[in-house]
Amino acid sequence: TLFGALAASGESDWVRKDAARRLRQLDAMDAIDELRGIVTRYRERGGSTPVTWQALVRAGYLRAIPADPDGVAYALGPWSGEVGLGEGSTLAPLPTEPPPARHASGTAIP
Repeated sequence: TLFGALAASGESDWVRKDAARRLRQLDAMDAIDELRGIVTRYRERGGSTPVTWQALVRAGYLRAIPADPDGVAYALGPWSGEVGLGEGSTLAPLPTEPPPARHASGTAIP
């Protein structure tokens, strides 16, 4: 990947460190997607509310409280079940998809 190549051989220390951080962010985004699926399955099978990491561990959905690649526990909304970076995570903010390009008239550019 581009970030992998930059992390391995970027022209400056800053480029290498930023690329490595971007790779950790991508890993965190993958983990968040997986954790959202686990929370959804837990709730669909009648898991208790509020949802907590401890409840998911006790029910056998997880082995331990999940942490991002930098070691900060992921946040879990107990009522919404939303998963995100934990408070103080050095990976925040995660990248987002840019909005679709639009013509001056406001119509989307394919």
